[in-house]
Amino acid sequence: MLKPAVLKEEIAQRFVDRLCASIPYNVNIMDPEGVIIACRDSYRKGTYHDIAHRIVAGDLRELVVREDDPRPGGVLPGVNLPVLHHREVIGVVGLTGDPDQVRVVAYSVKTALETMVEYEEFKEQLARRQDRKRLLVTMLLYDDGVAPEDLDVLARHLGYRSDLFRIALVLPGAEGISERDFRKIVRSNELHTDQDMTLFASRGSPVIFRAVCSDSSRARGGKRSVTDYLAGLDEAHRRWGAPVPAWYAAGTVQTSLAAYRRSFHHALWVSGAGQAGRERYRFFADHARDYLFSLVPPEEIRGITLPLREFCGADSLAAFRGTFQALLAANMNIKEAAARLDVHRNTVMHRLERFQEHSGFDPLRSPQDRRLLELLYQGEF
Repeated sequence: MLKPAVLKEEIAQRFVDRLCASIPYNVNIMDPEGVIIACRDSYRKGTYHDIAHRIVAGDLRELVVREDDPRPGGVLPGVNLPVLHHREVIGVVGLTGDPDQVRVVAYSVKTALETMVEYEEFKEQLARRQDRKRLLVTMLLYDDGVAPEDLDVLARHLGYRSDLFRIALVLPGAEGISERDFRKIVRSNELHTDQDMTLFASRGSPVIFRAVCSDSSRARGGKRSVTDYLAGLDEAHRRWGAPVPAWYAAGTVQTSLAAYRRSFHHALWVSGAGQAGRERYRFFADHARDYLFSLVPPEEIRGITLPLREFCGADSLAAFRGTFQALLAANMNIKEAAARLDVHRNTVMHRLERFQEHSGFDPLRSPQDRRLLELLYQGEF
């Protein structure tokens, strides 16, 4: 249930000051206890207004005081109306004067005051949401000790489901676009949903946690759904006349909010990875082996690769490198690798056989030998 708003004295007085500058009537605003909190005649502020209290206590829609009516001291003829917010009485507005003359004005003032209260509430809600979003950024991306249940509660307050799979997308170079403009661009992407989190990391770098767990996205495949979304983001940039990002980087799919930071870090890593630099859509999953390899201490790699390189023959390894890379890119398909190298398939077979004779490795038939060769080539410093 919504908590009723409170008529703030400062805002109410500002409202009266502006209103009384353009109309000839005295205006009073009272709180639900009948105390005047805003008025044209400042000496009346803080005094008790019996009519206002009777309106609130009696749940009256209108209370008119005429010249000949008996009335408490200090109460003048006029029209008094309840101020409503979400059907709750939050105060009373009164206009002094002949009721038949001021009634229409009084209702207009009542409507204007209620509209102002709604607007102020909207601004407060927006500010709270923005504060919560900033808190969500801190908890998701930078807080090591955050409790998963706290993240779940905060996400729910912001309207995000915590049971969805999401993947981090970073856009290097988009820092030059203001947060407001970037959100407009993102929201104009036809594939963007209210479950896709648009956040801003340090220095204004945007990150989108794209939800990839709906039935439709699974039907297309997680990676396909992301590439479709990014293509839509490209088109949205063009529609707004904004520079299209040079590339996008995607982290890993994560199943809990507490693990989203890992996806964010993976996206940052693949964004700067050397081999990924040739790709416009850079997926961490395509370079996970390189990432794992980067975590191994260099001395460990040298201890494994240097003796093997000597055993296989450095010259033989160097001569076979291009052929092996073409085979990997072709998923070990001889014909496709030959096309990549612009040679006959028999040439590729000859190189494989010669390398096997020199080194004893058979990468075509042995997955273990293939992985070891990848290690050897990656281990060259």
